[in-house]
Amino acid sequence: MPSDLKNTVGTLARQIGFDLIGVAAARPPVEIRFFKNWLNAGYHASMNYLSRRADARFHPEKLLPGVQSVIVTGLLYNTSSAKSGDPNVDETVWISRYAWGDDYHEIIEKMLDRFIALLQGEIGRSFQFKRYVDAGPVLEKLYAYYAGLGWFGKNSCLLNGKVGSYFFLGEILTDLVIEPDSPPLDFCCDCTACMDACPTGAIIAPKIVDSRKCLSYQTIENREDIPVSVREKTGRNVFGCDICQEVCPWNRKAPLSQKQEFAARDPFFRPKAGNFLKMVQENYPAEFKNSPLKRAKQRRLLRNLLFVAGNNGWRRVLSQVDLTGHEELAEVYRWALAVS
Repeated sequence: MPSDLKNTVGTLARQIGFDLIGVAAARPPVEIRFFKNWLNAGYHASMNYLSRRADARFHPEKLLPGVQSVIVTGLLYNTSSAKSGDPNVDETVWISRYAWGDDYHEIIEKMLDRFIALLQGEIGRSFQFKRYVDAGPVLEKLYAYYAGLGWFGKNSCLLNGKVGSYFFLGEILTDLVIEPDSPPLDFCCDCTACMDACPTGAIIAPKIVDSRKCLSYQTIENREDIPVSVREKTGRNVFGCDICQEVCPWNRKAPLSQKQEFAARDPFFRPKAGNFLKMVQENYPAEFKNSPLKRAKQRRLLRNLLFVAGNNGWRRVLSQVDLTGHEELAEVYRWALAVS
């Protein structure tokens, strides 16, 4: 029975270590029109992969013929360490909380593989499936919403009433018929803390983020020059930005992750700017092995550090910059010197 299978799915997911588990019916969510409008407005900036394979993204049967259910998992990455909004420590830079530990992709993929194997053993037969972790043409946040994992906050992050928003998602598309969960109510109410705190005004309307203004997009995904209007607002953020999540009331008492792999670790928790510069210039990529920071590549990390050093007047750090091999950053370097 679908209800019995649902209980098995929940039990096995928690046994493996997932913090959240839910099931959505594998049908195109009605909110697809909002995603299409978001794309048409250009709010995805240069992330063209979001518009590729749209047919499969909007119709899951294109990914897995006969698909019936989407199993959605959540894994916490919150830690007890400081927030980027806390009092500044001289010449420290900020890296987004999710990147303080190991890269989550491989960790969650292995957990999903183990979950699938256990589920096949439990029900006594194989089944068709495809699993995804922040990759592939899957509307993961929409399916997570319909699986009951959280509602959409005004910053477009999923918010769960018990664990906040610091959690990773993983999905399994399957031909198993599993009783679906129900989407949760929206409990953001009149709160606009995330919108008010965004340094660049990237949250242009409730639940709508213009990536072209977002520090996370600009410091991680954007391979081109960052607009001056955004450069001036980078603060100490050299990789990503957590501000809209840090001010969220639902994250005030968010539980901590039990995964040691996600624990805050040196050298990615509040590193000194000079030390981070040395890591990027002299020890890349070895120092960044198994780290999410690899996504930004050496050039972008150096570019971001120039913005931060310039905005904070860290001329001593700028004097240590070597642009050999990155001469295309000369304009950014001159800008940083001019504003410092």
